[in-house]
Amino acid sequence: MMPITVLALKNVIRQRRRSLIALLAVACGIASLILASGFIEWNLWFGRESTIHSQLGHVRVFKAGYLERGTSDPFAYILKDNPDRLRLIEDQPQVRAIAPRLSFNGLISHGDSTISFIGEGVSPDAEQLLSRSLTIVQGEGLATAAPKGIIVGQGLAANLGVGVGDTVVLLANTATGGVNAVEVTVRGLFATITKAYDDSALRVPIAIARQLLRVAGSHSYALVLDKTENTDAVLVSLRDGFAIKHSSSCLGTGWPTSTTRRPSCSRGRSRCCASSSP
Repeated sequence: MMPITVLALKNVIRQRRRSLIALLAVACGIASLILASGFIEWNLWFGRESTIHSQLGHVRVFKAGYLERGTSDPFAYILKDNPDRLRLIEDQPQVRAIAPRLSFNGLISHGDSTISFIGEGVSPDAEQLLSRSLTIVQGEGLATAAPKGIIVGQGLAANLGVGVGDTVVLLANTATGGVNAVEVTVRGLFATITKAYDDSALRVPIAIARQLLRVAGSHSYALVLDKTENTDAVLVSLRDGFAIKHSSSCLGTGWPTSTTRRPSCSRGRSRCCASSSP
């Protein structure tokens, strides 16, 4: 009796056209799966890198408890400028830029229109590296030479009815419980990959944010690294460094750079926690 494998081989050779069509169908299926997998992987990579280079940075340094309670009591989690802390961060060879961030919210007014906003005080020079994925659709970005120039999300500008060159007034609560206002000029309109963010966000030079809130310091430092793959190594190094240099340890929950988990810290409020971006 003829073995099954030999019989199958003879059948393949005998029906050459049918065998060729079957092989082409299998090959096309495999190629389609490879292309689809690559496209999905690229989308995930692009989404991660765009988020890193438009909002979060690779690593964020902040006071312990800021993510849990910073929204309700933001002024309790201000990081004072500390030369030792900055030196520790700068000593990391993978760090390309340190961008201080001061978050706030309030009201923005132009003419008879007044709407709420969420804002960030940022360093114009550091943002050139951090915010590469933030697209200026009209006008120009923040600049040290324009200390009262701000950039506004495209959706927020449309809702308020402002354009490049218009003067607006920002109103916010101060650290002492009062209300303060500052007059600034719209220098440009920006767009990111997140429309909901563009509909409510604006960015100002951090000096203006500190003046408006009447505080000194930042809520966090956003760090830009040379490669996203170095995030975990820098994160571990910073946590170890903070634990040695500060009286209470800086702990956090690290995670792979492609997943999202919230950092957790313990023991005391005077330390810093380092956490990685998704």
